[in-house]
Amino acid sequence: MNSEDFERYMASISADDVKKTPWVNNVSNIKSIVEGLNTDAFSRYDTSSISSTISELEDIHQKVMQTNYFYTQDDDTKPELMARIQENMNKLKELKTQLQTDNLPSDAVKYNDNVEEAQKEYYRRQMKTMADGYNGSSNRYLLMSYPTDCTCQPMEVYRLTESGPQKISSTYYPDGQNTYDYIKYSDRDSLEELVRKLKMRGFCKTFKGVQRPSDTKLSSW
Repeated sequence: MNSEDFERYMASISADDVKKTPWVNNVSNIKSIVEGLNTDAFSRYDTSSISSTISELEDIHQKVMQTNYFYTQDDDTKPELMARIQENMNKLKELKTQLQTDNLPSDAVKYNDNVEEAQKEYYRRQMKTMADGYNGSSNRYLLMSYPTDCTCQPMEVYRLTESGPQKISSTYYPDGQNTYDYIKYSDRDSLEELVRKLKMRGFCKTFKGVQRPSDTKLSSW
């Protein structure tokens, strides 16, 4: 996926779609796995020949046509259904016997790279939303040590969860503290940098970043 395709993809999907987009796992073995599928058989568990099945269907079709009874009795769409079955069976055979495997590992890694970048961008947007909300809050105070017996003013605190920002509590700061502490960020900030800045203000303490499975990359990359 090139950069323009990726931008279009990002613009078209919802937040839920980003989180539900699956990884391609077991990348190092994907070539051998697909080569095992690249046979004239339905699956590695059902090793019946697709070609033989197609031939058997054609024999059945010809014999039924000779009587013209089962195809016309009650339902005259049965010939069309048989034709679709045969067409789909031929497509299956073509797909199963012409799978290209040489570029599969690198293509799978590129796909996973795009999934990772999409997830990072999703969370980066969530972080910016949280930072903007904090910067616009009237209860935004500098986080600092203070006596435990002071009177305090509340500030809403959120953590980033899989379903997005979630209010967890009100954190209290010294009453009358007038030093405002803006979260200064740039569109060039990485996700990790935004997380660091937000954690300094008590946000998203439990967020661990994008968790990419270890087997989604090639060991040589």
